[in-house]
Amino acid sequence: MTNDNSSTFEKLEFWALTAVFIFTLPVQLDPEASNDFRTGNFPWQDASVDYYANYLVPIVARYVVIFLTFLYLNFKLFPALLRKEFTTRNLVMSAGIVVLLIVLFFITGIFLFSDSANPKYIIFQESLLSTAVVLGIYGGYLAVRYAALFILSKSAGIQSFFVIFNRDSMMVLGLWMILTYFLLLVDIPIELWLAWFAIIPSGILLHGMSFHLFIPSSLRWKYPLISYFFKVFVFCFLINFAIALPIMITTDSEDKAFAISAFTGVLHFFITAPALWLTYRWRMKGREQIYALKSELGQSAANLDFLRSQINPHFLFNALNTIYGLAIHEKAERTSEAVEKLGEMMRFMLNENTQERISLLREIEYLSNYISLQKLRTDSNPLLRIQVEIPEETGALTRITPMLLIPFVENAFKHGISMREESYIKISLELKETTLYFDVLNSTHAKTGNDPEKDSNGIGLANVRHRLQHSYPGRHELLIRHTNRDFFVHLRLELD
Repeated sequence: MTNDNSSTFEKLEFWALTAVFIFTLPVQLDPEASNDFRTGNFPWQDASVDYYANYLVPIVARYVVIFLTFLYLNFKLFPALLRKEFTTRNLVMSAGIVVLLIVLFFITGIFLFSDSANPKYIIFQESLLSTAVVLGIYGGYLAVRYAALFILSKSAGIQSFFVIFNRDSMMVLGLWMILTYFLLLVDIPIELWLAWFAIIPSGILLHGMSFHLFIPSSLRWKYPLISYFFKVFVFCFLINFAIALPIMITTDSEDKAFAISAFTGVLHFFITAPALWLTYRWRMKGREQIYALKSELGQSAANLDFLRSQINPHFLFNALNTIYGLAIHEKAERTSEAVEKLGEMMRFMLNENTQERISLLREIEYLSNYISLQKLRTDSNPLLRIQVEIPEETGALTRITPMLLIPFVENAFKHGISMREESYIKISLELKETTLYFDVLNSTHAKTGNDPEKDSNGIGLANVRHRLQHSYPGRHELLIRHTNRDFFVHLRLELD
């Protein structure tokens, strides 16, 4: 059985046992009840005996201490011993529980038999016997509990043979077995026993039938809720006879048999069936939400990959065009330097661009290579001023999404340079703790009629907006100002 199943089962078991103990404790405090864990007849009827001191308080003390001891043994000590954790503490606690029970029965026995002629050694003998009985009950409960856990661990195999019984059904069956054993220690009316054996097993059967047959088949009808409750009504009608017959044979009472079977049917129709319907629809809605989230996540990842695939060729083509222009203009005198810069950029894109996060230092190196490559192309332009304030040794431990800053610089070189007018590009980067401030300012110029970029808005800035929304939701601020004279970008980014 998986750890999740075991943990869920233990939580349900704890609260179920606690609820049963609380509700059955008043029954056990009734002096007319059977004297389990109490030996002999108590003189509570005698007017000279204090009912509270010689009956109520000792009995409450017995049951509370026994129950708390049982909880510790069941959920802590015995599982540790099964794991072969025979530590000194566990061995001492095992012996301590035995001693505690003996002392408990002996001290409370003195109060319970305060006016009897029984000497102290008789009370001590009865304490030893009561302790042995309680330990035997503990052992029987543990056997039933681990039998239930074994059934739950085999729920997958059981479901392969009996499709209608799933993990939830096995868990309820296991709890029912445990609580049945617990209730055997309590004196409850025979009618409650019959109802207990009628309601829970039939409820487990209704659960399996509803989840695997009634609800799925009803959802295909025009009115699924009416179809479902009609099937539940037929189920309850048939199960009434299946319940009434054995009760009638056992009790020889037709009235009792049909009363219990009718109560079971009404309970399942008005409470169990609606609860199962709501549970099934809630789970179906949860599965649909998970499926939608997975689909959305896959679509987002695909979109992000597509955006990256758009950006990378865009830079490569610009760089290749730059080198081509240099080779013609410079007669290959500085082409080697340009090729070296391009090689560094391509190596970056091949090795690191596919990662989710990279060092900010590597992003700055790529940015510097790009700027250096563009300067080789624009050095011959006396009308262009380029100012760069980017620290070379910073952000070694800070992480950033790769290729996030370059679109702003690429946009500046693409749209901020003119061969006939004065142009300028100013780039600055500053890192304060984990907050990045990145500013790009460039001049703008009207495009000529034959410029192929005249009607192009580019994909760089649009893509970087999408990437920021995907990678840094709520952790970035992007301001863009565009006038007839300049173009300004300010990015504030909270990095990892």
